[in-house]
This record gives sequence, structure tokens and C-alpha cells, in this order.
Amino acid sequence: MFNYLQEVKSIIRLSYAKAQAGGKRTKKGAKGAPEEKTVVENCVIFVGHEFPEYQKKVLEILSSYEFVDNVIQTNEYIAKIREEVKGKEGGLAMKFAAFVLEEGKNVGKEQALQLKVPFDELSVIETNQVFLFENMPTIKSVKVILNVDPAAE
Repeated sequence: MFNYLQEVKSIIRLSYAKAQAGGKRTKKGAKGAPEEKTVVENCVIFVGHEFPEYQKKVLEILSSYEFVDNVIQTNEYIAKIREEVKGKEGGLAMKFAAFVLEEGKNVGKEQALQLKVPFDELSVIETNQVFLFENMPTIKSVKVILNVDPAAE
């Protein structure tokens, strides 16, 4: 959970900085008058109820291969993923597979290949808002919503 919170905090910080810049990316070393920062007061975090279909497919494919000491023993999964997941999601699927395999080395095959997160993301984010939003004094309102909730529309 701690690694999850650190990842979420990083994403929030990057999104906060981008929102303060008005959604514009600035070039490194750009000269000129510094732009005014936008005051960001509200934040909405959408939490997925389950993995997207292509990620489920990747987890199923990886589960079908042999692991020794939490390391997959073949590269055949690459062709299988490319065959099963097409289009834009294909590239995302390969990145997700690489992430899962690395995670498997660190936390074990069983935990890395679970089809559901082993904790309630919604409550973890809600109970750790102080940690996630520290040093962001302008944020006054935070909503955490499941992406299947009608309020997400």
C-alpha cells in the first residue's frame, strides 16, 4: 500500500504542477517573464474498480507461463500478448507486462499477477489525503470517486 500511495502522490504532484501552469508545458531553460501560476483549489481523483480488459488479458497470459524464483522462464509471452492485444492497447499491454514482471521479482508472482488490487484503493486514498496533498496549500476540496459511479460522469 505504501508503494501505491507514493505512486499516487507522485501523479498528484505532477498533475498539480501542470494545472498550476495552466496545462501548458514549459521548455527547459526558456527565457522571458515567468508566467503566473493558476490557483488550483479542487481535485477529483478517479479510482478504477477493476483492471481494464487489456490488463486482465496480460495477467491471464503471464499466469499461464512458468516462473522460477518469481522470474518468468520464457519470452514467448511477448508474441502471445501481441497476438491477443491489438492497436493502441498493444503498446500499453507490453509496458504493463514489463511492469508486472518487475513487480513479480519484488513482491512475488502470486501478488503481482492478482486480478484485483489486494486493498480498497478508494478508502486508502481517502484516509491518506493529508499525506497525498501535503505542501499543496491551495487545494481546498478533494473528491475521490469510483470510475463506475454515476457521479464520475
